[in-house]
Amino acid sequence: MKIACLEIANFRKLKLVRIDLRPDTTVLVGANNSGKTTAMDALRQFLVGQPFALTDFTISDVPAIRKIGAEWEAREAEATAGDARTPSDDLAQWTPLLPTLDLWIESAEADLYMASQLLPLLDEYSGAVGLRLRLQPRDIEALRRTYLRVKTEADRTLESDVLAEGELKAKLWPVDLADYLESELSSSFELKLYKLDPARISPSLALTDFDAVGVIHGQHELQAIDPDEEPLAMSVLKRLVRVDFVNAQRGLGADGASSRLSEQVAEFYERHLDPGKRPGTEDLVAIRTTQQAAFTFDTRLESLFKDSLDEIASMGYPGSSNPSVVIRTKLQLADGLRHDSVLRYRLASESEIPLELPEGMNGLGYQNLVLMIFSLISFRKSRMKPDRNAPVNDQAEEIRPLHLVLIEEPEAHLHAQVQQVFIKRAYSTLTKGAPNPGLSTQLVVSTHSSHIAHEINFENIRYFRRIPATEGVVPLSVVENLTNTFGEDDETERFVKRYVRLNHCNVLFADALIVVEGAAETLLVPEFVRASFDRIAQTYVEYLEIGGAHAHRLRPLLDVLQIPTLVITDIDARDANGKVRPTLGAGHVTTNSTILSWLAAPAGIDDLVNLGDDEKILKVAGLEMTRFAYQTSVLVELNDSQEHIIPSTFEDALVLSNTETFSGMSGTGLVKKFADALNAAEATPRSVATQIFDDLKTGSKAEFALEVLMQQTDLSAIQPPTYIQDGLAWLESRVSTLDLVGHPLQALQPEEVEVVL
Repeated sequence: MKIACLEIANFRKLKLVRIDLRPDTTVLVGANNSGKTTAMDALRQFLVGQPFALTDFTISDVPAIRKIGAEWEAREAEATAGDARTPSDDLAQWTPLLPTLDLWIESAEADLYMASQLLPLLDEYSGAVGLRLRLQPRDIEALRRTYLRVKTEADRTLESDVLAEGELKAKLWPVDLADYLESELSSSFELKLYKLDPARISPSLALTDFDAVGVIHGQHELQAIDPDEEPLAMSVLKRLVRVDFVNAQRGLGADGASSRLSEQVAEFYERHLDPGKRPGTEDLVAIRTTQQAAFTFDTRLESLFKDSLDEIASMGYPGSSNPSVVIRTKLQLADGLRHDSVLRYRLASESEIPLELPEGMNGLGYQNLVLMIFSLISFRKSRMKPDRNAPVNDQAEEIRPLHLVLIEEPEAHLHAQVQQVFIKRAYSTLTKGAPNPGLSTQLVVSTHSSHIAHEINFENIRYFRRIPATEGVVPLSVVENLTNTFGEDDETERFVKRYVRLNHCNVLFADALIVVEGAAETLLVPEFVRASFDRIAQTYVEYLEIGGAHAHRLRPLLDVLQIPTLVITDIDARDANGKVRPTLGAGHVTTNSTILSWLAAPAGIDDLVNLGDDEKILKVAGLEMTRFAYQTSVLVELNDSQEHIIPSTFEDALVLSNTETFSGMSGTGLVKKFADALNAAEATPRSVATQIFDDLKTGSKAEFALEVLMQQTDLSAIQPPTYIQDGLAWLESRVSTLDLVGHPLQALQPEEVEVVL
């Protein structure tokens, strides 16, 4: 038995998403503000029972809530005037707006005995069960009456307000129905549980269909529930699924937080180990020893306090008819665990007396790791064994067949290697010693860590992709299952998985990508961005260095991730005899696989040079997602002569675009050779281009880039080659549509800040 998938609708920016869950570990990844935390909050609020607020509704649906309130007000006014319309206060007008969570549970028929409470729900079992949690009005008619009463009172008060010239009219709560629900949602709405029809589950839930301006169309609709459908008792879900949660805010690093681990140890002891509560035979020795220690301590205390107590008695208190005062201790083993230094770190020492440090003296990373491991062990034991603090009559409570554990951002305070170890061991810690294979434990982790993503297979990753906000559409998110990203192309899948895992798991968290061909571009293109493209510099941009022969293999992954991507590659010209410096009219063709296979451009150099900017852009779901940049014609002026030259690589394009700067450089390697070529007495644009082309065959391009970084103190004085500058300008226009809330470099203008008093 397992939770096959979750469907979340109308919850904040998750208008409609499906999250397929793996039987073991599912990892939620994505760029900042893409919806990972929103999904975890939804699970916590629906399944754990944390309160909802109006802000948990999708913000684009708030006007519809205001409209419902306005309709109520209009009908009330008509009724007062004797012209009332037929009421339409049914759930149908609310249903498209209500936050919901659907759980689809798969189980072998042989395991159904562990979920006997489900059997009455099943007319004919088909392998799946669907349950819907929906936040809905408790009583629509009562909500309408209460809202209209307080709204009418507020309006009457405002009507009596006498305004002087120039004074602003006051605003009183509630301005509208949405304003009313901001403070009264918990008293007006409640969670209800419904049964869903497994025969009507959609095979796919993804808002991937957009037109040119990003407007959603063809949106999937949630399975409708019959208006007469009676809700199920919430106990059905409670007895079926146990949910445990490790919050991202674990209190480490704050004042007084050094005792956090001690509290966890003591709590763990009291719940699962304390021999004083429901003891077994193996606990008798510890109990007897504790009681003997208490008796010995009491005897000593009576001796110490005897004179003081006798003196009190001599003053007539408590009196001959009252009981006498004695001192008794109650030793509880957990009391010895409730102090800051209960959990200590022992250091290696040859001394007979061990060297130990209190928990607060160790790093936050180690404290966080121990805290999370204790939490996982506690979750496991609580699921399989009764809590020793629970009332005796709860002992017979059945073990819930489904156990869902949610961990938010385990990487907090952990360095890379520990992050990797934790995610590899977390699930085995949760399931260690599980006696019944029919019981299911599933772990869901949200993370910003590329190191955690590195340790997880693609089929365990669920990628949260942001939909850019456009006119009429608020920022939303969709969730992509990366399991079948590459289809049947096993070679491409194997290459990309190895490449991304070994080098660039950051691609799963990036706002934008820049794919480059070699080391020189990797070193210098970021400098061009910092110097001239502020908006790109504010985003989380990832640079992928991959040769032109393999870059096209990234396409299946990037098409799914839909991250704005600039691909900077070389034109790679050749003729019948081999690689040549590209020249117009010479019949040269490109050998670059990125241009031929990914862009699917014509092979001829003449055609490529004359290709329009729009023809270098690929769209996904109607949105510009990938822009290609390669060398084109450059007007080079040298020694009173000028000529259009087509560079062959990034290096010669950079030099030919900055002839004056490079002619004044000194150094070794390619920098010296390029300077010598530019300073030759008979140098012409064509001769310099030919000489640079020949020098690049044997020179070190990485060394060239390092020399430029070392010698050029002001890199803003170096002009990027035109093809790169045009590509970066396109990328900047694309990232300008991203929602950068939460980015540390984003600056708010004074007029953008609203102060609420």
